[in-house]
Amino acid sequence: MRYDFQLNDIRRSFIISRLIILILIFTFSPSLSRTNEVIGNQGPIPELPIMPPSTLRDPSISMEDVSKTADIELAQLPQLDPTTFAIGIGYPDIRLRLKLGYSTNIDGKFTFNDGIQIYSIRLSWNFLDIGPIKAIVGGEAGWAKFDGVDSMSGVGTFAQGLVGLEYPFAKRFRISVDIGPAWINVYSDGYTYSTAVAVYNTALYYYLF
Repeated sequence: MRYDFQLNDIRRSFIISRLIILILIFTFSPSLSRTNEVIGNQGPIPELPIMPPSTLRDPSISMEDVSKTADIELAQLPQLDPTTFAIGIGYPDIRLRLKLGYSTNIDGKFTFNDGIQIYSIRLSWNFLDIGPIKAIVGGEAGWAKFDGVDSMSGVGTFAQGLVGLEYPFAKRFRISVDIGPAWINVYSDGYTYSTAVAVYNTALYYYLF
């Protein structure tokens, strides 16, 4: 009798468990089906096409054209101009030249001859090119010291205007010739002397860089 009671309890528990499982299945199956429908309606994820390298550039442009364009762009880059700083030897002077701009130069000049020493600054402007020849105009001013010149000793100042030509006969060499009037004031033994003379200059420049 006790055995039959226990068996009935087991069967009852099994039936109740099955009912609970069926209720759970019917309860959640609509939401699962709707989720599947939503996912199914979106379809498969499209794959992005892989572009071959040949389609990434204009087929009308060849590699030779690209190479020529690159060469032209490199040629248009600013190149080092070997006319920035130079040493000059004149008659009879030594000069240091610095390029200030596209066509303007400034020289520091030291002149020496027969007891005369002159320290001057020279500014020149290349206003015209005649083939390789460069026409220049400019000026020079400085301070002078002399000793034993015509039995006189003292100091002086001068200013000069000039016009001339420069010829670059090699990549780093240039010949310069110019002429112009110079106004000179000399102070010696308490006296002042003033005069105007024509001054002729020649020089050979070597450009370091």
